[in-house]
Amino acid sequence: YDYSKINLAALNRNTDEMKTTEVTLDQVVFDTPLQSLTAQVGFFREDSKRYQRNIEGIANSNGQSGQLLVDVNQRNLDGTPNPYFLRPYIGQDQPLTQFLPAKWDTYRVQANYKLDLTQLKGIWKWLGVHNLTGYDEYKYQINRRYSYKDALTGPEPWIPVDPVTGLALSRANQGAISHGPSAALGITRGYFRYYVGNNSGTGQIQYAPTDFKYGNYPFVWGDATTGVFNRSQAGLSQVAITDSTGGSSNLKTILKTYGVLLQSHFFDDMLVSTIGEREDKQYQKNGATPQLLGADGISFNYPSINGWSVGDYHFNSGKTTQVGYVVRPFKDIPWLQRGSRQGGVVGYLEGMLLNTSAFLNNSNSFIPANFATNVFLQPLPNPYGTDKEYGFEVQSPDGKLDFRLQHYETTAFAARNGDAGTIAQRVTRIDITSSARFLLWNQAQDWVQNTHPSFTTTQVQTEVANEMGLPLDTILAVQAGFNAGSISSTNDINAVGTTAVLNYNPTPYWTLQAQFTNARATNSNVSGDTQAWIAQRLPIWTSIIDQNTGQLWWTHNYGGSQTAEQNYGTFVQAPFSIIQQTQGKSNPQYPAYAANFLTSLRLAQFTANPILSKFTIGGAIRWSSASSIGYYGLQQLPAVITELDPNKPIWYRPPAGVDAFISYNTRFWGGKVPTRIQLNARDLENNHGTYLQPVAAFPDGTPTAYRLVDPTYWALTVSFDL
Repeated sequence: YDYSKINLAALNRNTDEMKTTEVTLDQVVFDTPLQSLTAQVGFFREDSKRYQRNIEGIANSNGQSGQLLVDVNQRNLDGTPNPYFLRPYIGQDQPLTQFLPAKWDTYRVQANYKLDLTQLKGIWKWLGVHNLTGYDEYKYQINRRYSYKDALTGPEPWIPVDPVTGLALSRANQGAISHGPSAALGITRGYFRYYVGNNSGTGQIQYAPTDFKYGNYPFVWGDATTGVFNRSQAGLSQVAITDSTGGSSNLKTILKTYGVLLQSHFFDDMLVSTIGEREDKQYQKNGATPQLLGADGISFNYPSINGWSVGDYHFNSGKTTQVGYVVRPFKDIPWLQRGSRQGGVVGYLEGMLLNTSAFLNNSNSFIPANFATNVFLQPLPNPYGTDKEYGFEVQSPDGKLDFRLQHYETTAFAARNGDAGTIAQRVTRIDITSSARFLLWNQAQDWVQNTHPSFTTTQVQTEVANEMGLPLDTILAVQAGFNAGSISSTNDINAVGTTAVLNYNPTPYWTLQAQFTNARATNSNVSGDTQAWIAQRLPIWTSIIDQNTGQLWWTHNYGGSQTAEQNYGTFVQAPFSIIQQTQGKSNPQYPAYAANFLTSLRLAQFTANPILSKFTIGGAIRWSSASSIGYYGLQQLPAVITELDPNKPIWYRPPAGVDAFISYNTRFWGGKVPTRIQLNARDLENNHGTYLQPVAAFPDGTPTAYRLVDPTYWALTVSFDL
């Protein structure tokens, strides 16, 4: 299909509203040539509301959704002809809509004391200028999430009620609630087909999918006891759900920050030091549980959902320190100053030596992260890191040439946003947290209910937990943590790199810049808790028998595209083995080398023409070395590939990027308003239009996922200096 003109995600909707408030009071307490003291008090508020209805192309869609299929049913279940026979469609299971309000308040007090000893005589003036800044900040943040799904809303007599409370069950909840059966037995939730072509038999995508309007629609359902199909009008609308709503999806955060920073200039700026320390204290609390919907099973019970959990806040704290030095050792050497003024090649080099500086920075950072646990529900430590950078900078005496060389070594400890966190979530999807057909939690409930028809829901769930080898409280807590996005794992990331930047201005009209980077990233200490979870769960996964079929649950296909064993091999075992085997090795997903070259030239360099001299032209070239989009398998086709080879990455090298611009400076309204008109072109090398760039590959090297690369991007801007 023509992906350059047809957007399969056209039915997605996102709306953002942001209101900001800022009030500050600045006060100069005293100000003399020797010293000064200033202070500021401020209040800041961010009040945001986000509504997102992302139906297609989202990672949190439930089940095997968003796939392009063809309707192969000649007739509907009631025997009537299917008017959509052979039409291509995108199937979407229970699309999720969310409303995400947030309010962040910040109170800040800071003060700056400046002591200028250069105003004194004698040795005192060599002690230089000192700036001491202190600050105290208090942040109060509330984040909430309300989730909805599209479901039947009419008062159908066949929809059951909660046997304990007698109230209507949720029409669209995904999982089981704390008592009673699952949400309306799953009858009212929908699987939606968005047709994208006609029934010409070609199966081609011809137009983008569109969203539907809420209202009454024909509803056909069959009575299993009589075999009679019933036809009626049923309401279809947005229904509140407690999945991903309230509880751990709501978060209250209090962040207290104290800090002090001292910058000192010694010996006529020959030595500049920066020393600082900050302490963060974070208090967090999740929303209250249990979560209940209104009596109709459709609307929110806001007092229940908006409440906060009982008990203490989750607390963590840490300090961030920084120590940095800049040294210009040759700045005030008399013979260098004299030689520089004399000119010539030697004088030019002496001038560069005068303007040479060396720098060194060391910092220890701490990030007060949201509360999260590993798969064993043990709290994760906060990410922290160390950073060291050093290098030198040289400037020519005429200011035309500047060269900077910098080397850095950065280590992020207990990082959560790496591959370890992804695998930690995937292992829970096998038997607890997904909507896959093979999910052990759902299948075991089905066979236990059939085996023990007199069991209550609580008894069924307790027996299922026993068969799964996990306490029921643990299963429910893992479900809640997964829905809230708080299940993760950690790994350490070390990055080492060198950057060289050259700025050269041959004339006042011509500027040049070249930048070269060499970087290497490695992982270590990857997700030992996830490996322990796998070791604990595998014996159960590979031995539990489905009491309905008498077959091994692990290898039985329940109607989906994969068995549990196949899902584990594809999404957990293969990538996790690569992560473990590549610890300490350079990560090939990131280019090792990159280079940029930029230039800008004013035509006034060559002409005094009143029109041409106002033009400026320029451009840039961007290049990077190859990066990996996957790994080849240890086995080769036609054999079944079950393992990946960490020593054989599948490389992809994007083409070099070429950009250009042309601008014209003029004045309007009698020369009173300076105006700049500029035309930019990005990715001039892409003269073939939109194309697909591989971003992932099968173990045989065949691309399996792509991103759309846009054609050359043109932008015309006009800016006024009023």
